[in-house]
Amino acid sequence: MRMSTTVFADIISRHLDAFKFVTADERALVHRAFELAPSEPLPAEAFAAYLGTAAAAAWEAIRYLPLSEPNRRGYTLTLDELAGGECAPTQRELLVVLGRAADIMEGI
Repeated sequence: MRMSTTVFADIISRHLDAFKFVTADERALVHRAFELAPSEPLPAEAFAAYLGTAAAAAWEAIRYLPLSEPNRRGYTLTLDELAGGECAPTQRELLVVLGRAADIMEGI
């Protein structure tokens, strides 16, 4: 049984609460990227077609979103870094990355 969209939206919102620099507009972009993300990993032959989709554009819009203040070296935490440079993350991968980022920000 799949969890409802509302459950996922609540989980994403709780994760995003850890990032004090993420604006309401950026939160909406993250939710949109999740909604559009593939539910399963893309086969290699489907990747070229994915690049022109709304899902790809949504990921590009959030992948380098700064989630933290720059540290003394100017480094900020991004979703792209935690996703390991993934170009087409699945919904599950986005949830994992958001959770990992929230844990880092909360010092867990």
